[in-house]
Order: sequence, then C-alpha cells, then structure tokens
Amino acid sequence: MKCKLTLPEKLKDLRVEHGLSLEQLAEATGISRSALGIYENDETREIGGENLRTLAEYYHVSADYLLGITDTKKAADADLTALKLDDDTVELLKNGHFNHRLLCEIIKHPAFEKYMADIEIYVNGIAVNQIHTLNSLVDFARQQVMENYHPDEDDFTQRELNACYVDEYEFFRNVIQSDLGEIIKDLRKSHAGETETAPETSIVENIKSDLEAYKNFKGSRSEKDFALMCKRRGINYSKVPDDEKMVVMRFLRRSKNFKGYYE
Repeated sequence: MKCKLTLPEKLKDLRVEHGLSLEQLAEATGISRSALGIYENDETREIGGENLRTLAEYYHVSADYLLGITDTKKAADADLTALKLDDDTVELLKNGHFNHRLLCEIIKHPAFEKYMADIEIYVNGIAVNQIHTLNSLVDFARQQVMENYHPDEDDFTQRELNACYVDEYEFFRNVIQSDLGEIIKDLRKSHAGETETAPETSIVENIKSDLEAYKNFKGSRSEKDFALMCKRRGINYSKVPDDEKMVVMRFLRRSKNFKGYYE
C-alpha cells in the first residue's frame, strides 16, 4: 500500500526535484533559510498562509497537495468543457461508486492510448472499408476456386478461405480485450500484497470454518448456536460466565422461529 508523504517530505522532495539548495530556495522565494529548514524537518511546525502560498506557486503545485488534502499536485483549474466532461460524467465521477484510484492507474498505463485508439477505430468504423476489401478478396478467391475445381463444402481450400474471412466485431473484440488484459495484468502485479484490496480469508472459507466449529462443538443445540454466535463476534465462548450463557439461551428460546428447536 502506498504511504502518503508528510508536508516536510513533500517540501524536501520538491526542492530536490528542482535541484535547489536551501540557500537558493530562500533567495528565490524570499523565505528565510532557517524557516525553510524547519518546514522540511519539523512535522509539528505550521506554515503560515503566505509562505505556504509562496512555496505552492514557486513549485507550481496546489496548496491542497502540500497540506495532504489531495494527492493531485496541480491545481484543479482545468476547463471541464475542454476535457469533454459533461454533467452526467462529472456526477458519475463524484458519486464514489467505484475505485477512482484504480481508474487513474488504468488511464496512466502506457497501453491505455492503444486501447482507446482501437475502440475508436471500431466505434467510428475507420477500418470498415479495409475489412470489406479483404473480405471481397476472399470472396473473389472462393469464386475462382468454385469455378475451376467445384469443391464440396468440406474441401480443405474452402475451409481455409472461410477462416480468412474477417468478422469486424469479433476481430476488434479480441484486439480490445487483449489491450485491456495487458493493462489489468500489470495493475494486478503492482497491487500484489495490498491487504486493503485482498482480504486474507474469503466468505466461503469463513462459512466452512463456522460449519466445522458447529459440528465439532460438544453441547446442546442452544449451546452450539451460542458458541457460533460468539465465534463470529470474536468472543471466547469458554470464558463467558454460565449465568450469562443461560440468559442468552433463555432469550433465544423466546423466538417463534425456534419454537420446539431447543426443546
């Protein structure tokens, strides 16, 4: 999992990226060298609004980025119209119903441009004429074979010609799936070991564990149910006092769904 940088770490990284010493940065920004040194080393020290704005403007990053409010370095000043984002798309991006971080990684992947280009070729029908030309050549070759040799449907040459025929949708479906597959495979590798997206145990494994525990537990039905309830909530059944166990089991017997079940 990627760790967020602190404000001092961001300031030091930006200075190093620009190839500056503290003295050079002080001269360029008008902020004292001692203050800049404190900003880069003391996480408890707050930066005044004026100095924060000065450093953000000098490094061409947003103040929100420096303060950890956003992971985006640049200020959000892009024209949505220029980005071709309509109201519905903006709302979709804002609703939080999908993983925005993953979407950003997909877009930034080197193969994403090829993926979009292949989709555009199919959607806009850019290759239609070329595919029709290829299929016309196959049809012409088939006609020549039929006229000269009169083969039956199972003839090897006929089957070869059929295999050469290009179905536009099937062709681009395979191309686009291959493009996306390359992206997803690389992202899976980069996310390997991240516990926040890969739980240690699956739901099926948890259910199997519960069934085993229930089957092997020595006691009455009501005791088994109570023990299972404790297991699911991380409570050690063996340490629950007997009087508390009796209270819970008496409570369970009141349910009409279990009438006769605990008799």
